[in-house]
Amino acid sequence: MLIAVKELFEAFPSYDVAIEPRPDGRLLLTLRQADEVTLRKVIDRATVCCQTQVRCLVGDVLRDLKLASGDVAWAEDSRQWLRGDLPTFTGQPVTQTVAKTLVARRKLTQAARTAA
Repeated sequence: MLIAVKELFEAFPSYDVAIEPRPDGRLLLTLRQADEVTLRKVIDRATVCCQTQVRCLVGDVLRDLKLASGDVAWAEDSRQWLRGDLPTFTGQPVTQTVAKTLVARRKLTQAARTAA
C-alpha cells in the first residue's frame, strides 16, 4: 500500500498532494499548487491499496488537469480517456435492459410525433 501511495505523490511533484478520509469511508484527494486548490477528487479506499488502480488514478487526474487547463480537447481519441465504467446516480452499473428499454421508448415517442 505504501508503494502505491508513494507513486501517487511522486506523480505530481509540483503539487502538494493530500489524502483525507471522508465520513462515507471514501478518501478525498486534493492537489494544491501555490496555496490554491487545483483539483479535488473523491476516490475509493481500495484504490490506494493497488498499484494498478493508482496508475489509473494518476492517468485520470492528469486528464482532468489537462482538460481544466485547456491543454487538450475532449474530442480527441476517447479510448485513452475512459478507463472504467461511467458513474450512475445510484452507484450501480447501468443494466443493458434499462438502456434498451429507454431507447425503445424514445423510438416510440419519436414515431408518435412524426405520425401526428
